[in-house]
Amino acid sequence: MNVSNDIRELLYAEDQQDLERQRKRRAPPAACPPISITNVLPPKPSSSYPAVPATGSAELVASRPVTPLQIPEPLDTAVERYTSWLCSRFRSVAIQLEYQKAGNLTLAERFDLELVYKQ
Repeated sequence: MNVSNDIRELLYAEDQQDLERQRKRRAPPAACPPISITNVLPPKPSSSYPAVPATGSAELVASRPVTPLQIPEPLDTAVERYTSWLCSRFRSVAIQLEYQKAGNLTLAERFDLELVYKQ
């Protein structure tokens, strides 16, 4: 096949550019600095402060009173009244809405104040 030298050079130049583009895509970026990861453990509690037991631990559960709550009204009414009381302690509407959500969830899950108290 007879191809003029000018066209042949253009084809070679185009192939060369394609190869360079492919190399650039494969090469990792040179500007990324190395990542350094340092693991640090929290400080050990000093002897002057007692360690706080984790929630649900035997120490924490044993320290709660076992006597049942005396709730003299329907349990769902008690949850509603307690939720209202909690909301009344805050001026922030956002906080009141969050307490209202918690009260609604308590009722939706069929919890009462006795179950909430035990948790």
